[in-house]
Amino acid sequence: MRMKKLLMITFLLFLSLAWNAAPASDEQGKGIINGKVINKTTGTAVSNQEVILHKYLNQSEVGKESTKTDEEGKFLFENLSTLPDYTYNLYVKYQEAEYWGNDITFKDKTAAEGILLTVYDSI
Repeated sequence: MRMKKLLMITFLLFLSLAWNAAPASDEQGKGIINGKVINKTTGTAVSNQEVILHKYLNQSEVGKESTKTDEEGKFLFENLSTLPDYTYNLYVKYQEAEYWGNDITFKDKTAAEGILLTVYDSI
């Protein structure tokens, strides 16, 4: 009987430690990346342009999502994990040329705002 109590207490203690070690759910899904696609050749915003966000966990790609720019060339990605092991990278294919942004992480913040993706006329 005493052994069962000791095992039960040990199990509950282990479960409590495991629960507290897991990252809180509010740390995930609050990240925001927004910016604008600009054509440097013409100096104008690029509307209706697909922007792809590549997602990496510990430097391995774990997914991607896409959106289109609005009439002002602006784009927005929401509900991204802000945990430190995640990195994001933006990609645009414009007039058959490929453009990659710099790596984005959420160190001590939840938003990466005003990202400028520059493209050029290539046709």
